Amino acid sequence: VKDITVGHCVRHEGGWDRTVSTFDAVFSMRKIARDLKLKGRVTKLDIARYMYGEPLQFEPGTDSEYSNFGYVLLGLVVEKKSGKPFMDYLRQNVLKPIGVSDVFVARTLRQDRRDREVSYDDPNLGESAWDPWSDKRVPYCYGGEGWTTEAMAPGGGLIASAPAVVKFIQKNAVWGLGGRMANAARSGGMAGVASLAWSRGDGIDWCYIFNTRTISQTALQKVGDDLQAAVTAAKL
Repeated sequence: VKDITVGHCVRHEGGWDRTVSTFDAVFSMRKIARDLKLKGRVTKLDIARYMYGEPLQFEPGTDSEYSNFGYVLLGLVVEKKSGKPFMDYLRQNVLKPIGVSDVFVARTLRQDRRDREVSYDDPNLGESAWDPWSDKRVPYCYGGEGWTTEAMAPGGGLIASAPAVVKFIQKNAVWGLGGRMANAARSGGMAGVASLAWSRGDGIDWCYIFNTRTISQTALQKVGDDLQAAVTAAKL
């Protein structure tokens, strides 16, 4: 674990493979809080403390497997090196220079959502990560899938408008490192959201964000395919 570098985390080469360990720290915050005997919900640092010394699934730098936890660690590195909260650094040094403002740390609880933020839709209920000692079951998309957005901000806990995502990928790679990445796309989803961002080869960038992932994969694929076909047919 002491051999893991910033570059490893950026490239998902840190050594964590959730398909092998069957454990994703970002989606296990209730368990982490209880195992650490915290009085309340976890922080980013609690997650890192819990995972330190846990077995890796491969030697850092020898493979690449997507890791939400690696992104959470990167957020902690940003805070340590800059002396600023992650969101403040992101807003001042990354988003403001390219004219993006519609990006925020999401709130776990429905009643705390922002004025323009949608309600998320997911029929599943689970044990709360927001209140890890409560037996009350809550919607997956509001803490019941094992996470709080505040503690996973760098690794999936941000909200953004579709235009904000498009502005970002006009200047930055939609996936990985570097500048705009033509003919590349990135999809993502969790309880209450399904999204896709795409940088076309002809300079057009586009994004969709739905407030659910529970429609059938066939239906979601058809919506995505139809939208992609329409956007592909559009001209500058």
